[in-house]
Amino acid sequence: MATVITKEAFLAAEDRPTVDVPLPAEFYGDGAVALLRIMSGAERAELEKRFATGETTVESDPGGFRAALLVATWVDASGEPMWTAKDAAAMLAKNAKTIELIVEEAAELSGFRKKDVEELEKN
Repeated sequence: MATVITKEAFLAAEDRPTVDVPLPAEFYGDGAVALLRIMSGAERAELEKRFATGETTVESDPGGFRAALLVATWVDASGEPMWTAKDAAAMLAKNAKTIELIVEEAAELSGFRKKDVEELEKN
């Protein structure tokens, strides 16, 4: 029989773990990882609002969705956000293949399917 969770138990659960994303050793050294945290519902809603409503478009902000996704999910060793929106251009100036590797994992962790990302970017 299923156990119905209480509001308190739901809110108390640590449900935003971090995940290590291995980075290419030739650029960052052996064992280097990007640490990603699953985005909260509020963070995801804000990201969707920003890109799905036309407030920001790919044309007005190339790479904006990818940068916003990484700003919302990439954390340092203490769990604090690693990037701010002001860092987006510098972040996106790095190796595209490496950025895409991290973006794909961040999208998967936060429930974005490739189709969802493409739809948001199209809008």
